Amino acid sequence: MKTTSPTGDALLLIIGILLVVGSVFAFLLQRNRQKSKFIAMRREQSEQKREAEAAANNPGVVRSTDVVRLSKENEAKRLQANAFIESGKIREGAAILEELGLQRYAINALESAHLIDEACAVLVRMNRPNRAGVVYQRNRMPLKAAEHFLTANLPEEAARCYLEAGATQPEMFRKAADIYESLGRETEALEAYRRGELTEAYVQFCLKHNCFDKLRDFLDAGKTVRAGFVILDMYSTKKLVKAIPLDTQTAQSLALWCRTVKRVELIEMSLRKLVDSKNLLSLFWSLLPEDFSGQIVTSLLSAPQFRTEEGKPLLLRNARALHDAKRHMQAGLLYEHTGRLAMAAKCQALAGDLGYSLDLLSQAEGEETLARDLLALLEPHSAAPRTRHAKFSGEIASQAIRLFAHIDADSDELHTHSPFSLTA
Repeated sequence: MKTTSPTGDALLLIIGILLVVGSVFAFLLQRNRQKSKFIAMRREQSEQKREAEAAANNPGVVRSTDVVRLSKENEAKRLQANAFIESGKIREGAAILEELGLQRYAINALESAHLIDEACAVLVRMNRPNRAGVVYQRNRMPLKAAEHFLTANLPEEAARCYLEAGATQPEMFRKAADIYESLGRETEALEAYRRGELTEAYVQFCLKHNCFDKLRDFLDAGKTVRAGFVILDMYSTKKLVKAIPLDTQTAQSLALWCRTVKRVELIEMSLRKLVDSKNLLSLFWSLLPEDFSGQIVTSLLSAPQFRTEEGKPLLLRNARALHDAKRHMQAGLLYEHTGRLAMAAKCQALAGDLGYSLDLLSQAEGEETLARDLLALLEPHSAAPRTRHAKFSGEIASQAIRLFAHIDADSDELHTHSPFSLTA
């Protein structure tokens, strides 16, 4: 049986330690190289950006790199170049100046003669695409400017150029938005989509990045509601309605969307969203056209899920909201459906249908006295006081409504969390 000597074990341990140390050192060295490369790249970008800004603010400035000491022979060439330029031979003169290392003078001459492509070509040969972008931008050539800014790794400047080009070519707004999205600039990306009237792109971006508040604001603009909801399927609509905050603007937005697109699922989602906020639900109903709210109430009464005991909480909350919104006839229908006949009778009285009100009271348990008082009030003024939609004077109507003073809507309210809440 072989055994290793203590000296051999120690040697193996030392080798293992050296391998570990070497690996760590190599890792640290590689990371430092990457860090140095990244810092150098960022420094170069910053320098290019400063140069671009300086060139934009002072197009005629002479930089230290443009100053060249000329020999007598080259000075003669420079004078010849200037003579060419003065005589209108701009390209010939600029070529001589570039050959002498006087690129800035060549660029200025070409730009002054509106030979923009030739001027920028000099900058490209100098490996200054950022300055070429500035020259193109200064001369209202934003697409070429954007191209050179991208080459110079200046995406923000390129995006601004695409926004400028979008004034005449709306598809450029999409390019600007793509750049801003890649930079994580959500607000600027959405603004580009908005300016380009790219509704589908705007909606899809908001869904992708969960910008639901901004999507709500966007859809609130009248002309984008229909177009926006063409893009939103039922799943996306539910995601939007569930995500937006439960506040006054949301109640107003939901009312606008429902009365504009008239989708059954959107209406139900809206009611579920607002069901646990009495004030917001009342605001929602008050903002709907009365005939449209009547259609919704009819749909609620015919929906199978609201014919059961579990469906009563949502109907009762909507009945109270309709009552507060002065939609008394519709509130009465919901109260009647849930068996709150006394409150239903009060709502119908407030709606002016005293005959309907009396008919409901005659069926309500515990309201015999009120039914007799109302009948005594109406009987002298109508041969058939229980006839629905019978006309009575304003004074009779006021007296009838006063008889219902002791019936309180809050007494019929269920103080439990609705099982139909969208946030439940």
